[in-house]
Amino acid sequence: MYLLTQDQVNQLDAVAGDLSYSLIVGQDLA
Repeated sequence: MYLLTQDQVNQLDAVAGDLSYSLIVGQDLA
């Protein structure tokens, strides 16, 4: 199990959000 700092968690959440948004937009455009 990894121990992450709050900054790392926030960064991962932001990246995951961007990926999810890109997938949703990609599906809408397809």
